[in-house]
Order: sequence, then structure tokens, then C-alpha cells
Amino acid sequence: MNHTLDDLSLAPRPRGRWLKPWELLFPLGLAGGAIGLLLSPTSGTLGNCAWSFSTTAFVYVLVAALLSTRVPIPAGSFDRWREVGGLSFDLALLLSVAAGILQVFFLCTRAICVAVDVANGFPWRWTDQIDFPPGGLWTQGVIFLTASIGLLATGNRRLFTCTLWSAAGTALWAVLLIPAFELSPTGVVRRTSSIQWVLISLAVLLTVAALVGGSMERQIRESERGQPNPDDRDRSWPGFYTSCTALSLMLILLTAYQLAVPAPFTSSRFQWGGLLVAVAGTTAAVACVRLGIPNRIGGLVDAGLGLFTLAACALPTCVVASPATALADLYPQQYNALLFGCTLAFAGLTQATWHCRRNSVPHAPNSTLRWLTPRLRRGTFMSAALALVFATMLIAWPRLPAIAATDDSLSRFLFGFLAHISLLFVSAWSALRLRGWSLHMVTVLALGATIGFVWSRLLPFTPWLW
Repeated sequence: MNHTLDDLSLAPRPRGRWLKPWELLFPLGLAGGAIGLLLSPTSGTLGNCAWSFSTTAFVYVLVAALLSTRVPIPAGSFDRWREVGGLSFDLALLLSVAAGILQVFFLCTRAICVAVDVANGFPWRWTDQIDFPPGGLWTQGVIFLTASIGLLATGNRRLFTCTLWSAAGTALWAVLLIPAFELSPTGVVRRTSSIQWVLISLAVLLTVAALVGGSMERQIRESERGQPNPDDRDRSWPGFYTSCTALSLMLILLTAYQLAVPAPFTSSRFQWGGLLVAVAGTTAAVACVRLGIPNRIGGLVDAGLGLFTLAACALPTCVVASPATALADLYPQQYNALLFGCTLAFAGLTQATWHCRRNSVPHAPNSTLRWLTPRLRRGTFMSAALALVFATMLIAWPRLPAIAATDDSLSRFLFGFLAHISLLFVSAWSALRLRGWSLHMVTVLALGATIGFVWSRLLPFTPWLW
């Protein structure tokens, strides 16, 4: 015999009437919150509140998921149970947002402390006194499960963005539990690989989000092409593409910091840090471009091109010496490697721009290649400008008063001159191929940078005063 929800009598009928939805769900929420407080893995008032909100939301979303399944319900009670399920889902969403706000407060506080420690080069005492409960990771995980169950049960695409950010919060919470500095056996304070782990987690998350979002978007398009449904024409993903763009910008900042202040990855060699940045940046860049081009998201494509440029810059840094080398010797090598990588990205984006412009249809203004060409051209100019910045730093670094190093050995001169000549050749080739006055100016500046490098290494050494 098949039992229905009406037969199971989940909603008692005192005085011959059904309980109102809030009369049924309010005691259930109180019970879920009380059980959550008893099993709380965290400490502190705010931490316990966030945990209680998240567990209550988890109970409510389970009720909503149960009532949204295809359980046979009599026609007379269908509207009542649908009302209970809708209210349960709304309460789960409200409590999840409340718990998320508290979790964001903890995350922002911890991120600021880590940023202050990294900027100063050593851990400050007051940063250790700020509460960042490890048990909050369980709260963040429950929020992620709540969003995931709500997405799978309702199929509401608006919850995809909530699931994405809850997953990002879970990953960031786990990574920020790693201290930014550690004490070596010799008594020296050194950086840990926390920044690299943040970079890895965000790159993986962005790649997975792009793959899942792109797959779901293609399925929706195919289903609507075959059987168009007028009631489901809203294929919007509120906040999803903007969220992916924000994650890519965070990756750009972290990648730039890792290139500017290199650090080894875990206890391995220093060179693995550059390889890690290159692989993570390339993966995230491909995800951004693959998601942004079919949906015409210009900001996402621009961010992907920026990540590609930084990943290309990071690849040659795998041959840079150990950070135990003095800064006067380390950073000229770092700038030289970055200049080689940025020149490589400059050449690749020039070829991609020329290919798109050549194959675009002149009388089809809405074609994808025609839409992509100006963005590739902006990426080309951005990589060229970044290469000029590295060339300038390579010229000026040895003569800074705080460094005051010659950096005029034969090997350093040859490698630096080769990097500048490569930039000059690629700039001239790009200007002739794309025919833009901005690229002609880049060529002139590259020529000036090459002359400045030779002049700064051949003249007698005198530190410049700023």
C-alpha cells in the first residue's frame, strides 16, 4: 500500500483544522537550533550564532527538499504542503544569509590580519588575539551543503551563485587557518605557502564553476532549441558571471603578489612556486575565456587574458635562483625572467589578435571573432605595457640607493640585453602586423629601454638618488 503525506499525518489537525505553516516550522526550527548549539564545534557568541543559524537552515532546506520531491499527495492537501515547503525554503535562505554574514565578518578580519602580516614581513602580536575559530569551517561546510541541496532540489539557477560563494568561503576558511609565517629550525621567521594555497583553491574553484556553469548553459540551450518552453525563457544566472569575474580578479592580485614577492611552495624548491603560479594561472585563464566568449562576458574575457599574461610571466621564473640569494642578485634575475615571459605573452596575443581580425566577417558585426578582436587588442597592449614596466625595473633596480649593486657581470648583461632585444623585436613585429599608433609608441619605448639598459650597465656605477 502506497502511503501519502496525508496518510502519514505529518501535520496534525487540532480542532479540526490544519496547522498553519509557521506553526509547524517554528518548533522544528527551534529544535534544530537547540541541537546545533549542543553540538557546536566552535566557540564565542558570534561563532555559536552562525553555527545555530546554519544548522537550522539545513533542517529547513531538508524539509523543503522532501516536499519538492515527487511524493503522491492528494489534491486537497497539495496547496497546504506546497505552502509549507515554500516557507521552509524561504526560512532556510534567510538563515543561511544571516550565517553567511557572520562568516564573512570572520573571513574579512582574518584576511586583513594576514595582509598586514605579509605587508610587514613578520607576524604582529595583536593579529593573534583576533578570534578566528577553526570550528567555523564546519559552519561554512553546512552552509555549502544547504545551498547545494537547495540547488539540486529546486533547480533554481539563482542558487548557483550562492553555492559558488559558499564553496569559495569554505576553501578560503580552510586555507586561512594556515599561519602566514612560521619559525624555522634556525630561528628565522619565514613565509609559509598560505598564499599559494589560496591561489590553488581559487583557481580550482573557478575552473569547476566554469565547467559546471558552461555545461548547464549548453543543456538549457539545447533543450530550448528542441522544445521551447515559454514558461522557462529566463536563462539568466543572477550574479554568476560577475562572481566569476570577481574571483578571477582576486587570482590576478594573488598571482601578481606571488611574482613580486616570490616564496617557495611548502618545503620544496623555490622554483616550484613559479611553476605552480603558471599552471594555476593558465588553468583559470582558460576557464575564464571558455566561459566568457560564448556568453559575451567582456570583463571575464579581459580577466582571463590578464591571467594568461601573468601565467606566461611566471613560467620563466622557474629558473631563478633560490631566495636565499641576496636581494641585489635575486630581483634582477626575477625581473629578467618576468620580461621574457611577458614578451612571450605579448607575441602570443599579437598573433591571436591578427588571426581574429583576419578571419572575422566584415559584414557581420555580431560575429564572435569581431566581438573578440578589440579585447584581444587591449590584452596585447596590456602585456606590452607590463613588459615595459619590467624593463624599466631591470634598468633602475641596481642603482636604487637601498640596493647599490653593480649587476654588470657578463652573464647578467647578456641575459638582460637578450630580454630587451626580444621585447624590441616583438614590439616592432606587432606594430607592423596590427598597425596601431599605440604599438608604434611601444616600439619606441622598447628601443629606449634597450639603450637605457646598456647605458646603465656600461657607465661607471653611481646610485641614483630619488
